[in-house]
Amino acid sequence: MAQRFYHKASVQTAMVTGAVLSVITIVTILHQRSELNQENKHLRSLSKDQSEEIQRLETLLTPFRTIALDKFTGTDAEVLQQLAERIRTIDASLADAKKTIDSLKEELILKTSDRNLTQDQRQSLIQSLAGISGKVIVKADFADSEANMYANQIKSALAETRLEIVEQPSTGVVSVHEKGICLLVMDVQNLPSHAEAILKAFQQIDIDVKGRMSKSARFPEDAVLIWVCHR
Repeated sequence: MAQRFYHKASVQTAMVTGAVLSVITIVTILHQRSELNQENKHLRSLSKDQSEEIQRLETLLTPFRTIALDKFTGTDAEVLQQLAERIRTIDASLADAKKTIDSLKEELILKTSDRNLTQDQRQSLIQSLAGISGKVIVKADFADSEANMYANQIKSALAETRLEIVEQPSTGVVSVHEKGICLLVMDVQNLPSHAEAILKAFQQIDIDVKGRMSKSARFPEDAVLIWVCHR
C-alpha cells in the first residue's frame, strides 16, 4: 500500500514547523496587542492628567485674568502680559525697598547699640602708640552711662602704653550736643607732642575722632583730653 503524503517525514517536519511558526506568530501578535493596550492606557492616563493640570492652571489663572481685564485693555494674552510686566516692576521695587530697609536697620542697630572697643582695636591702639609718651585725660559726660563705659575701655587700653593717664575730677563743660569722640588741646598753635600720634592711632582702627581746641574745658596745657560724647 502506498504511503500517504502526510506520513512522509519531510511533510510532517514542515507541518510541525508551520504549526510552531503559527503559534509563535499568534503569541507575538497577542503580546504586541497587550503592549498596545498598555500603551493606550498609559496615554489615556497622561491625557487625563494633562487635562486635570490644564483645568487646575485655568482655575489658578482666573483671578489673574480678572484683575488683568479690569486694569488693562486688549486680548486675554495681551492683558496677562501687561499684568506680568506690572508684577515684575513691583517685584523690582520691593527688592529695592528691602535693601533700603535692611540698610536702615543696620544703621539703626549701630546707632542704638553700645559702642565697644574690640580686642583687635584695643591691640592695634596699643601697638600704634608704642613708644609714645605724654599726659592724657579720658572723660565722658557723667550722665551718659554708655559714653562712660566706652571711655573706660579707651582709658584701659591707653593705660597699657607709656602715656600718662591723668585723673582729673572736673574739666568743666566740654560738650553738650556733639557726637562721637573729641580730642581736645588747649592751643592748636602749640600742640602737645603726642596729640597727633593719638589722633592717627584712632583713625587707623576706624574710630572717628575730631581734633579741636578747647574753649571752656580746664586741663593742663601739655595734656590731651579725650572726651567721649554721646553716641
